[in-house]
Amino acid sequence: RKLSDRFVLNPEGRPLFCWLAVVTVAWVYSAWSLIARQAFTELKNTIPVSMELTQTNTTLCHQVGWIVMDYSCDLIYLLDILVSTRTGYLDSGLLVFDSKQLARHYFWSKYFLIDVICLLPLDLVYFTIGTFHPLMRFPRFLKLYRAKQFYRKAEGMTSYPNALRVIILSHTLMLTMHWFACFYYMISESENFNLPAGWAYPLQLGKNNSEWYTLRRKYLHSIYWSCLTLTTIGEKQSPSTDLQYICTLAAYFLGIFLFATVVGQVGSVISKKNASRQEYEKMVDNAKTFMKSKGVPKTLRRRVLRWYDYSWSVGALSGTSDVNSLGMLPNTIKVELAIHVNLNSLRKVSIFRLAQPEFLYHLVLKMKTFIFTPGDMICRQGEAARQLYIISNGILEVVSDSGIMLARLKTGDFFGEIGVLDLMGGVRKRVANVRSVGYSEIFTISSEDVEQAMEYYPGIR
Repeated sequence: RKLSDRFVLNPEGRPLFCWLAVVTVAWVYSAWSLIARQAFTELKNTIPVSMELTQTNTTLCHQVGWIVMDYSCDLIYLLDILVSTRTGYLDSGLLVFDSKQLARHYFWSKYFLIDVICLLPLDLVYFTIGTFHPLMRFPRFLKLYRAKQFYRKAEGMTSYPNALRVIILSHTLMLTMHWFACFYYMISESENFNLPAGWAYPLQLGKNNSEWYTLRRKYLHSIYWSCLTLTTIGEKQSPSTDLQYICTLAAYFLGIFLFATVVGQVGSVISKKNASRQEYEKMVDNAKTFMKSKGVPKTLRRRVLRWYDYSWSVGALSGTSDVNSLGMLPNTIKVELAIHVNLNSLRKVSIFRLAQPEFLYHLVLKMKTFIFTPGDMICRQGEAARQLYIISNGILEVVSDSGIMLARLKTGDFFGEIGVLDLMGGVRKRVANVRSVGYSEIFTISSEDVEQAMEYYPGIR
């Protein structure tokens, strides 16, 4: 490969995973800090050096600190565009390394548009209106999709997926409470704090209640209100203005939704919607538990998890790649679907090219799909031959026992027909080794199915 093509990130590799972790940290920083700085003037104008907020605010420095952190995140987002143009993708089961193809694939995707919008320089409004509004940076929240990618990859790599899910869910709940706490304080500030009903933050302007002026008390009281409202527990003062009613009702509604998610998976509708993903996660968790208990080597663990991940991405685990998984459909309709999906592949096999259509219609429902990962041996020389293979997608190599490549097979090619049709005098043995170069999807037909079809249609012999 060309030198420029060597610096390409594998979408399943650790370097990309580490980079996604960096982008996720930048997104988390924006999600927590922007709304807080918008709500609390102490943070809008200054930045805490330490994590502990004191009454005297002795640990604050100038606004330039926030600006440095903001534009450091912008730099990360800008670099992420470059990383995206250097991230490989799979084509025919192989990782694409060509620089022009990678750039074209990214620039024509929806993610390029999202990344451009994410970096809109709305910060320039600061210099136009002369007022610092951190929430003008709200397009940065669109980088949430990269945080989701990091979460999915982390879930696939960790041996403790349930613990990770608890952490992610807890963070989501805390971030929601944080946002509502900031909304509560901003509404209170917009209404001058001193409403008689007592719903607003109890900062009585012009009176000696200095402890309520500290940033620590402001945030703790606001987060306390948010927690009580979202969980619908405890006693709270009733709202008295339209804005207060809207905020409280929104908090009630969101609180019910969030905690229903924790307790009951948001009812049967959401459960059904996520059923296939949950089944996939269950299979992966079971595989991880099995491999961990049996002391399976890490290299083999990664291959197994890679197979699960690719199989899920192409729909093999959810039934979207197999006609026979379509439940109670009558066989006549299944045959029509199988003819549409599989017949062209079957006709490419030379021994079936002149076969009568009824014979082929019988075989199309017997075809099964298998997925192989890079380096997997599909068949070995000398083993019993019981299947015919047709390459649906991917590239295979025929190799000798010493590892020398003898031939290369591509999408549409087939092999294994000699053993299936018993053309070697009854000795059904493989005559070569075949391995997958990249990810490959292969149709198989067993010798028993072919023999059964020949019994139904003896003229094919």
